[in-house]
Amino acid sequence: MKTIAYRNDLRDNSLAGNLMTLMKDMTRDYAFVLPHGWRFITKIITTTDKGTPPQQLFYLDIQADEGGGSWAKAKIQTMEQLSIAATQPPAELQRIVNMIYDAKLQKTEFGQMICEDIIDGGITDVSQLCQGEIDWLVDVDKGLGYAPNFGGLRLQTKCHFFQLTSEIASEAQDRPVTETDTIYVAFSGAKAWQDLNFAVCAMRHITNHFTGINDECFEFDFDPLKEIPEVRFWMQSCGVK
Repeated sequence: MKTIAYRNDLRDNSLAGNLMTLMKDMTRDYAFVLPHGWRFITKIITTTDKGTPPQQLFYLDIQADEGGGSWAKAKIQTMEQLSIAATQPPAELQRIVNMIYDAKLQKTEFGQMICEDIIDGGITDVSQLCQGEIDWLVDVDKGLGYAPNFGGLRLQTKCHFFQLTSEIASEAQDRPVTETDTIYVAFSGAKAWQDLNFAVCAMRHITNHFTGINDECFEFDFDPLKEIPEVRFWMQSCGVK
């Protein structure tokens, strides 16, 4: 396992350590479904009630020693761009065409091929694209960066805590503060439904970590995830409530 990128503005490195241990153990136990490596990314963005711009609190990107591809990164990007609770099939083919045109990629080799296949070729599902087209579709750096399958989760939560208004003891008062956090998780390397299991287990570790912080209160909004039957199945199986 190797770390591709890491940034942490939380109070310590315990969340990263726990997630790395989880991935090490899970990918060892389920190595038989990960013949070509794997990749795991989690990202936390926060917005305070002070009106400040969104800030990145946490970012961890790790993968197998042999590599992990671009699917996990594409899942994060897809959720960010579309503001969806999870990556999932079936992909809306017209949306893919619109995204290609919005990114001004319709004249690239694979962008043009995919648009022609969808508009004129009569394909009804992304799985009917050739492997080269699918690889380009999920390539964040050289392609569209769109992931049309399971393995990405997006969870919003409110964090309530008290903050001192001044560093001067005689003037200090505790002021209630509320942050709105968005937690992104993505795993790739196995079949799509198996990727989803890895992602839900990671989300469980993250929510348990924050629930265990005594001086902060978290309100997790699981409802958008529970509206997706496949996601809800793994949430109940993994004890995410």
